[in-house]
Amino acid sequence: MDSRRARENDIMICDNYVSVFRCYHDMSIYVLGNADDNELILGQVLDCLHECFDKVFKSQFERRALITQMSQVILIIDEIVDHGVVMHTQSSVILQRIKTVKKAESTGIAAAVQEEQQASSSLFGSVFASARSGLAKQMGF
Repeated sequence: MDSRRARENDIMICDNYVSVFRCYHDMSIYVLGNADDNELILGQVLDCLHECFDKVFKSQFERRALITQMSQVILIIDEIVDHGVVMHTQSSVILQRIKTVKKAESTGIAAAVQEEQQASSSLFGSVFASARSGLAKQMGF
């Protein structure tokens, strides 16, 4: 892989979206925004993604590594962007926060979080069950 090519971002505008992307030997990574979003900010997000992936995957940046370590990929993206809002573009901040999450998982906090998620998912399931039965009554089933 040509290192110069890996550092260049390409920009594409289509309909109401702007796309900043970088091509690698076996994949491409895209960051999308609205047409009025700043391409430089989107480029910083892409650069931060690249730096984080490069450090986490130890320069073995290929599709197979990303797929096998998808939890790391999701953590990185989640720390950079929250509900479409760019939170951080410094790879050192992102990597430090990911290390904190890993430590929390190893100390058992993850078990408490998982229990909370299971409780909320059962509540979510009961809400859907209630809605389903209400709809069935309305339709005469």
